Amino acid sequence: MLPAATDSRENLFPQWRFEIRFLLGHLGTTGFSQDLDPAYLILPDGFDWEYLLATASLHGVLPLFFRSISKSGPGSVPTAILERTRREYGVISRRNFIFAQELLRLLAYLNDHGIAVVPYKGAPLAEMAYGDLSLRQFSDLDILVRPADVFNAKRLLEEQGYQTRFIYGRRPLSQLTPAETATFIKYRHEFEMQRKDGLLIDLHWQLAPRHYPFRLATGPLWERSETVAFAGRSISSFGREDLVLILCMHGAKDRWKKLIWIIDLTRIIVNDRALDWDSIFSRARDAHMELPLLLGLQLVEDLFAPDMPSRVDRGRESRDQIARLARTIFAELFRENKRPERFPVRLLHLRLCRDFNDKLSYSWQAFFVPRVGDWAVVRLPAWLYPLYYVLRPFHILGIWAWSSIRSRLKEQQRSTDRKQL
Repeated sequence: MLPAATDSRENLFPQWRFEIRFLLGHLGTTGFSQDLDPAYLILPDGFDWEYLLATASLHGVLPLFFRSISKSGPGSVPTAILERTRREYGVISRRNFIFAQELLRLLAYLNDHGIAVVPYKGAPLAEMAYGDLSLRQFSDLDILVRPADVFNAKRLLEEQGYQTRFIYGRRPLSQLTPAETATFIKYRHEFEMQRKDGLLIDLHWQLAPRHYPFRLATGPLWERSETVAFAGRSISSFGREDLVLILCMHGAKDRWKKLIWIIDLTRIIVNDRALDWDSIFSRARDAHMELPLLLGLQLVEDLFAPDMPSRVDRGRESRDQIARLARTIFAELFRENKRPERFPVRLLHLRLCRDFNDKLSYSWQAFFVPRVGDWAVVRLPAWLYPLYYVLRPFHILGIWAWSSIRSRLKEQQRSTDRKQL
């Protein structure tokens, strides 16, 4: 087992509220580290349980927190808080079971119609990482199909009551022109489908959009997929080495904004000490994602597991760069009034690019290649399509400016409300 990084928490993250450190202490006891440091059991006056529970829910760790406090000694947590958390855990557990049964039903239906499917994240990850479907919060089902099967899979899911959600500009996918649809499939990687009762499916044909600089080729992933047990059935799954890369890529794509993503990666690493790290690093090099991999491992090491496998080595330059990026991630992780993330995310992606060519390619794809959102803002005839390349930078700047203004207005309103109290 990997020891808890208690000293690291105190030295690296003093800006975090005591409630956050208390939460992390309890999460450090959920099967992959030593006992909770007694210092975290001494609660100061004014300890904010509402903030703690809201943060745990936001970061997807409420089930893990409940599992820990339910084993604490009597009186360590107020009875009302324990019972409330127990109820919320029960709701999550029942919902996860419903999601899992629906996933199995859809996998069987798609397989019966000749569609190969690999489910990932969500329910399968809960089983692989925690061995318990109830211990991970998730809000949708993610499935990957081959690009050639996208529209057949979409049609079959529609037969099961799912409809494509509106995309940019409140335009459904069915209203896109053939050229727009082809561009959407080429540059995007998923679309959402929703049932009338609200259950969501993310139908993927790639793991990341085309502009993203770190894209694992799905062909080899399909070849290396394996069969695993899930909810009493056998399903296809990515291998654990590939899953490490997928989790690091996903975390970097969305700036590691949820604590549960770091814990997921920690559990996969800790649960399988026989991971083939040579293969992991080789595949990362092939995908130009050595830095995203190292960033994910740095976050795990700093927060939960300081004795990472010896194979996880870094050059001095990469080590310093990754350490700085990790500090930036941690500084934002629990910030209460976060700024609009679009540009910080883009900046992180640029910093994680391997070389100048990757940075140049990413910048072009991200800031100039038209998207569905650009079509929704301005409808141009086909012969004027090249103008979208000129308009897109202005569209991005407009989004950023409006988000910044809205964020400032909200902050001013919160400040005014506090003064009136």
